[in-house]
Amino acid sequence: MNYCRRLPDRLYFEDYSSIERMIEDAHHIFGREIFNSKIIFNNKPVYFFETPIVAGYEQGFYHCTTTDSDMKAGRTLDVYRVERVPWIGPIIKNVDCELDCCDGFMIWIDPRKDKTHIYMDGERYLIVLEEKKNVYNFITAFYVERISQHRKLISKYNKYG
Repeated sequence: MNYCRRLPDRLYFEDYSSIERMIEDAHHIFGREIFNSKIIFNNKPVYFFETPIVAGYEQGFYHCTTTDSDMKAGRTLDVYRVERVPWIGPIIKNVDCELDCCDGFMIWIDPRKDKTHIYMDGERYLIVLEEKKNVYNFITAFYVERISQHRKLISKYNKYG
C-alpha cells in the first residue's frame, strides 16, 4: 500500500550557532533515519557505505555532505547538501508513491554509468544509487544548484526515463 510521507523540513544553516552543530544534527538524522533503518528500493535493500571512515564520518554521510572542489585538496563541506540530509530516506522510500503529494520524482538509469538516478525536479535534489545483485548501493545525494546542471538532468530523464 502506498502512503505519502512528505519531505521533512530541511536543516537551515541560519538556525544553528555553528556549522559543527548543524553537522552533528545531520549526522544524527543520517544514523537514525537512514543508516540504521531498512530502506528498500525496487524490492532490494539500500546499503550505505560505512567504511572508510573519512573525517570521522561514515563514507555515505561524508559523501552526501561534501563536494568535489579540487581533486588535490579533497572534498569540501557543502551546506546545501548538509541541509537536505533529512530528505534522503523519505525520497527513496516514496519513489513508487502514486499520491499527488509525492508527485515530482523522475527516475532513470543512465546506461553508460549503470546508475539509477532519482531526481525531485521541484526541489532540484538528486539521489544516485548503483544496483548490485542483491542490493542497491547509495552513491550520493545533492542539491542541484546550477540551472545548467538541472537542465542536463531533465534532458537525461527525457532520454532514459
